[in-house]
Amino acid sequence: MLNWDEFARQLILILHRDVAQGSRAAVQLLDEIMAYPGLSADWRLPRHPQASSPVMTMHLAKGDYRLAFFSTFTTLAMPMDAALQQIKIECFFPADDATARKAHQLALSQSSGDKNAACPAE
Repeated sequence: MLNWDEFARQLILILHRDVAQGSRAAVQLLDEIMAYPGLSADWRLPRHPQASSPVMTMHLAKGDYRLAFFSTFTTLAMPMDAALQQIKIECFFPADDATARKAHQLALSQSSGDKNAACPAE
């Protein structure tokens, strides 16, 4: 992942917001993450909501392959069952034409049963 710091920083921001909304699971997860060595000091403090974007971009590279996806989170804000309010659905979409073409090529190769046709060698 080429932009790990940026991507992880946005995930930490989301986690801080969940903590502020009273999620016990988010508190536990944040405590666990904050115990990891080498974390940036500014990740420990929540930031203002206007600092975040509604989408996150993830840039991946392996050998000559370069892929870019943007990520969105969907939450159920007013469900009839309160337990459903905790569900988050994350979806990744190609962020550029080259990634869309490669993702389509990979999907076709997977559906045809040829798992290595479009994938870089391990």
